[in-house]
Amino acid sequence: MVTAEIFTNSLFDEFKPPFEAAAFQDEILTADVQRAIFMAHRNAYQKARELREMCTQITSASITHDCTHYYLEQKLSPLGFEFTSDSIGNSRAFFTKGDYIFILKKKNAPSNPTEVSKNIREQKVGKHVITISYETDAFHTDISRIYVQYLQGNTIEYNFVITPEDMWNLGNSVNEKKQQEVVEHKKPRLKIKKQDAI
Repeated sequence: MVTAEIFTNSLFDEFKPPFEAAAFQDEILTADVQRAIFMAHRNAYQKARELREMCTQITSASITHDCTHYYLEQKLSPLGFEFTSDSIGNSRAFFTKGDYIFILKKKNAPSNPTEVSKNIREQKVGKHVITISYETDAFHTDISRIYVQYLQGNTIEYNFVITPEDMWNLGNSVNEKKQQEVVEHKKPRLKIKKQDAI
């Protein structure tokens, strides 16, 4: 079981293998995992919107994180990811697999500067910390993008974006240009014989 102490400064940080984007992409961020991450976020965001309407005193971030964690656990546990809850059953907004810790957050959400957040930002923990953040559409009705990022300080070392189009292998039809035959419109000509004219 994963515990919150995983984010403390590690004495063995220098022994962790270097982050390799290609290996991470091939071994961890497979098409099934990408689909699971996107669908879990979409389901969670929809459920969170329903719950917020019923319970206005609960913050939207905590609902979204709890729902996302629940849906991710359902979809990713069979794929070897480990999830945790504390002694009273509260889910935390992170999970692990192998040498990686995954943290859930809303894109560009501010965070309090703490020792833990500094350790995460500087990658000073025993595993590589991968941030999974979501972004909503302009009307805040649905998830528009999921960012999977490896951050080191203020530098983005790895960035992968999951969109709805990626889930269904659809091209973005907005940017596609289709060739169409150009049809010339001609004015109709009316032929009348002299004898038929009035």
